Amino acid sequence: RRYRAPPRRRRPRAQATGTTKFLVNGTGFREGMALTFDPPLVKDVDYVMMVRSSTAVQLLLKTGRTWRAEPGPLKLRRVDVSGGALRVDPKAGGVTVAEVQADLGGHGVSAETTAADQFIYQSAKTIKVVGSGFDHVNTEPGFGPPKIRWANGIKGRGQNYTTVSFDASSVVLQRAAGTKWRAAGAKLPGPLIALAADAGSGFVGLGPTEAKKGVRVATVFEDPSIAPPEHPPALFRTHTAQLWLKGTGFVRAGQLVAGGYRCEGTVFTFEPALIPGEDVLVTIFNRTHALVRLRQGKAWAKDAGSPLKVTAISSGPMGPFPGFSPTVVAVVAPDDDHSSHDSGVQVERSNHQVLYQTPTLAYLTITGTALSQGCALTFEPPLTRGVDYDVVRASPTKMTLGLMRGRTWRRTPGPLVLKTLTTQEGGDPLHLAHGTGIVVADVVADPAISVSRAPVTATTTRRVSIRGSGFDLDGVVVQLEPTWASAFEVEQVFADEIVLRLAEGKAWTPSGGGVAYKIPPGGVPLTVTRLTTSAGDFVFKDASGRAAPVQVATIVEDVKTSSGDVVTCDDSCAWALDGVCDDGSRPRGGGEGGGGGEA
Repeated sequence: RRYRAPPRRRRPRAQATGTTKFLVNGTGFREGMALTFDPPLVKDVDYVMMVRSSTAVQLLLKTGRTWRAEPGPLKLRRVDVSGGALRVDPKAGGVTVAEVQADLGGHGVSAETTAADQFIYQSAKTIKVVGSGFDHVNTEPGFGPPKIRWANGIKGRGQNYTTVSFDASSVVLQRAAGTKWRAAGAKLPGPLIALAADAGSGFVGLGPTEAKKGVRVATVFEDPSIAPPEHPPALFRTHTAQLWLKGTGFVRAGQLVAGGYRCEGTVFTFEPALIPGEDVLVTIFNRTHALVRLRQGKAWAKDAGSPLKVTAISSGPMGPFPGFSPTVVAVVAPDDDHSSHDSGVQVERSNHQVLYQTPTLAYLTITGTALSQGCALTFEPPLTRGVDYDVVRASPTKMTLGLMRGRTWRRTPGPLVLKTLTTQEGGDPLHLAHGTGIVVADVVADPAISVSRAPVTATTTRRVSIRGSGFDLDGVVVQLEPTWASAFEVEQVFADEIVLRLAEGKAWTPSGGGVAYKIPPGGVPLTVTRLTTSAGDFVFKDASGRAAPVQVATIVEDVKTSSGDVVTCDDSCAWALDGVCDDGSRPRGGGEGGGGGEA
């Protein structure tokens, strides 16, 4: 039997390494067939094969491989479509499918991924592209500097940037006035991707995989700014608990960027000086809002009457943003004079207390002097003694309040403010902070988790997403069942999602130490039993108060081959590992409640 070759056509010309893919035309092609070449090429080692149709198959050269060692013909000698290897034109020793030429100089241009080393703001003056072969343009009279094609569409030759210098291994680009390296601030931080380069012999695709989807040459951060308030708010020197900052370009600590970089988070520099973590706690909620909370026993400024300024903003390793101008965000006012109250009663600000809206174990503590069981308290939002709360115990320096069953400290998350306090003997109430009140606790939302039964494999699903609300952006501890705590880590936390990452060599089921866990048919539920945040432990319970873990996935057995080997995902196609989901047939999450895993 002989395989019938197609009519003779013009043979494609392939360079030894510069040409990364070409088509072979014929008939009767199908998935799973095997090809035999001369010189020999090994499938999935030298090349990847993709059957486009019954008449065309595409070959993609793998990184670091060549079509043949020396220039010459690349011949297809045999085709096996599962019925045995059929000879292709045996009299001629096979059909020539490509003429392999030596790499042309300009087609040897390449660029390296430097996004983990080059961090820039949108309006950075220059960037540097590192690679090889850029100086080939010197052999092309009148060509000019190397050309680069970008994923976000920016253009050179003075339109968005100009090339200020280049050599064999690098190109330095300078941004044009009025432009930015990446314009969409809402999508930053993110990579600046070079798709192709032209060193005089035409554009050559860039990228570490056969897909040539580009290289990340820099990680770009949005230019940070502060929106100056029209009327700067008054901050009582020690009694005001928090200050909101609004602007652009704020980055949460721990935020992941394409390529695996974990952001350090935006840092504000204040005048008078406030040290983050020591004087204030800063929480970045999103790119436009940040909350600054004054720590217990600290003051906004040493002396009242001075403006509070943000003098610098830093969003990453590149340091403070050079284009930022100092901005007044508040004015520090003197505290109320406690000693003017006849009873001597005082209350201390205590926003270090964080409570869930409906805590089951936590109590609210008010500290001060001359306190007693009979003190009358006025809160904002309003709380009624005997209806919403009761005084559990009291001493001259501390009152402990307990929430009544079925009630909440606040209907919505936010600060709980004590406005006035009246002593047991009556008389004029103590109006705290000139009547504006002082914060005695921060009330956060009760965490809620959406149920999901999406399947995740025991060891090959690397990430599991927990969808819901009320998650603490400053950190959260997750307790799972049946997964051991040492088997996973919290990779990222958003307001509506927690991403868990499986540790290397671990499983979502109990494993190691002699434990042999058998997954039943249909899988085993992966449940969240407890979340721990700055407000303490939150145990999920039903309406009757009994523990009710929430299912977030279903653990199933790993997919295995007939020989018992676990099937894993390899970079075997032109679109693998490019950070883009090319399967449009499935919704995000793929399961009930939107949860699920990622292989």
